[in-house]
Amino acid sequence: MAPGLTLVGTAAAAPPTDLAANFGAGAKQTTRGVLVAFVAGSWSRVYGAPLATLGRPHTVRLIQRLSGICALGQGMKLGTMIGAVALGRQLRDVDAANLEPWAGLLARNSADPRGGAAAAPLLIARSEADEVVGPAITRNYARAACQAGARLR
Repeated sequence: MAPGLTLVGTAAAAPPTDLAANFGAGAKQTTRGVLVAFVAGSWSRVYGAPLATLGRPHTVRLIQRLSGICALGQGMKLGTMIGAVALGRQLRDVDAANLEPWAGLLARNSADPRGGAAAAPLLIARSEADEVVGPAITRNYARAACQAGARLR
């Protein structure tokens, strides 16, 4: 915390509130692969979660490679694009939201809509065209947070 400062509000752009839902719904296959690579790559380092539970050695190598890339998008190198497509295909039948330790980690790292009712006001901004954080997932979070008494816009 910062002594002398008072939190008056929070703004969140496309917040990934329900990680389990984002892992399984709304995202294109390739986008989902990259999202899984970022999350699984970092959580394997931070929590010791075994990447081998997500697939074969080739899948693990793709996750490790893609999780270390700083920028994605239109400036991606061809090899990175091919890796993202390949990983998306390899993960299409993997349901991390129902596979331990990933299911528990997804739940622990998701935002609880009932947890911020007494906190400062929250502004959520998002796009209906978002391919990573599903708009319906964000709407569900906002509804639940409002029902819990949050000051949200």
